[in-house]
Amino acid sequence: MLLWIVALFCALLFSTLGLYWADTKPYAKSPCRFCNSVRPFKAYLPFVFRQSWQCCQDAKRELPKLEVLRLLLISGVLLPLWWQSSLWSWVNDIFFVVPLVLLAFVDWQEYVIETWLVVLAILFRLAWLAVFQLDGLANFVAAWLIGAGGLYWISFFYQTFRHRTGIGEGDPAILGMIGLWVGLIDLTSTLFIASCSGAIVGWVILKRTKQPIQSTPIPFVPFLALGGLATYAFQKIYLMPMTSAFLNLF
Repeated sequence: MLLWIVALFCALLFSTLGLYWADTKPYAKSPCRFCNSVRPFKAYLPFVFRQSWQCCQDAKRELPKLEVLRLLLISGVLLPLWWQSSLWSWVNDIFFVVPLVLLAFVDWQEYVIETWLVVLAILFRLAWLAVFQLDGLANFVAAWLIGAGGLYWISFFYQTFRHRTGIGEGDPAILGMIGLWVGLIDLTSTLFIASCSGAIVGWVILKRTKQPIQSTPIPFVPFLALGGLATYAFQKIYLMPMTSAFLNLF
């Protein structure tokens, strides 16, 4: 019961701080970026949130995106309690879910990867593994290095032969970070989900915009985040790697 109370408080706190950071960080200012109306920190609190976004029509159109982000952050803090019962295991999940959600949101909006969030999550995970799961450290570190290095070399060869950038410079770091949580074997399922979902959404965007693919950048971090979170949730719920479960079907 106490853990649920702490989790609820953290969900409200992290969602408020996450919204404030996501809305102001890319623009380095706190007023409304459309009409320059003053927007104090309390504007991001749950009970005054909607009223604070009535300053102009552009801000009202932005509101649903931030409401979705709040819902994702609150869900990301509370859902791990479904499979975690200890405080430190829950904290470990929070340092995976919350940064991934924020990274995906900002990359989708601004095509920017906040590297300090990636570094913070990686450092925490390495410290957590060293203290609580030392026997699995080698597997997760290998997934970190192979995930980041493998995606980097895929991007390198693609750019060499196609003469254009196909993967963002920060995407390998995100996959490496995900590897620290899902492990080596489930990098495959993470990439599979990310690639399939990215291809479907990309096809829809290209159909709607009617623009050539060369001139239509589509951020990949949101799809990596989807693949990583889906894979990690599957591991925790079914207590086995997603890749192994898929191979057992054949």
